[in-house]
Amino acid sequence: MFALGIEFDNCSDCVEKFTHRVHYSEQSFQEELIDNYKIFLPNNYRDIDGETGEIINIFKIQNNLYIHTREGLWNLPKNYQERVTDQIVSFIGTGSYFDIPPQKIVDDDTGNSYGTYHKWSRLKTPYGYFFVCESQNAICQFTGTKVDPISSKEMYYWFYNNIPMD
Repeated sequence: MFALGIEFDNCSDCVEKFTHRVHYSEQSFQEELIDNYKIFLPNNYRDIDGETGEIINIFKIQNNLYIHTREGLWNLPKNYQERVTDQIVSFIGTGSYFDIPPQKIVDDDTGNSYGTYHKWSRLKTPYGYFFVCESQNAICQFTGTKVDPISSKEMYYWFYNNIPMD
């Protein structure tokens, strides 16, 4: 006897849903005659942990990819290999994104990992990535290095009372 996977839904017309999976296309080169960005091979994907919910958004800040889920914010790091010789650092490698597993930006035991529930409650600007974190009743700014709950600065009580969408 085998258990059903978490992606199996008895009430769905679709056989399987993969809400924790990021698919990617083949790498494209200037010399090619076909467009490799349109070719998605069956095993070209990366799964993230299902503990933080389904993927809401994928975005890029300063050439780094980030995955935003319902209960977390993940970094999808590049594959760098570095060699240090006489205080000179040289980077070797492909620079591909999907070789290293995703890492949580904020990982704590309280569950405050800065997720968002609505795909329309986020905005990317030149000043950072802004989103609504319903679990903390906060508006947050992410600049690529840290998450800053900006709603806790001046109008904390107004945001605390008005963010819950009941």
